[in-house]
Amino acid sequence: MVDIVNLDSTVRHINTQPGTPTKDFFNWLKKISDVGAAWVCYTPTVTAQSGTIAAATASMRFREIGRTVMIQVQVNITNSGTATGVLLVTLPKAALGMQMIMGRENAINGGALSGIVSGSTLQVFYYNNASPIATGAQLNLGGSYEEA
Repeated sequence: MVDIVNLDSTVRHINTQPGTPTKDFFNWLKKISDVGAAWVCYTPTVTAQSGTIAAATASMRFREIGRTVMIQVQVNITNSGTATGVLLVTLPKAALGMQMIMGRENAINGGALSGIVSGSTLQVFYYNNASPIATGAQLNLGGSYEEA
């Protein structure tokens, strides 16, 4: 098996100067060699479109393959406080454009969730645009997006 990380230094007869197609190809090979990389834990910040969530916990795992970022998110709202509207969750890597993430609320009603990834934020709402923010809600989402 070829060592992808050191491949460009072992193939000396190919032009590997920065900006050449060969160098770009080797950089691409190094990036895709992360396919077997482990998931990384990230603790997102959770807020509401308006008002304040009194108590919630959130966890996220992510991994990158090239510029594709895969995420798994869980948010548990133990006290919704005065929060209303869209649930906002920070992302570990900024997204390119707007992309969709899907999920499910698992504790109250089992409703389908939609998430819009835009910039450094995941906006979460029910399939019918209703707010998912409620005391006792357990929101689980997963999907992928392109990194900016």
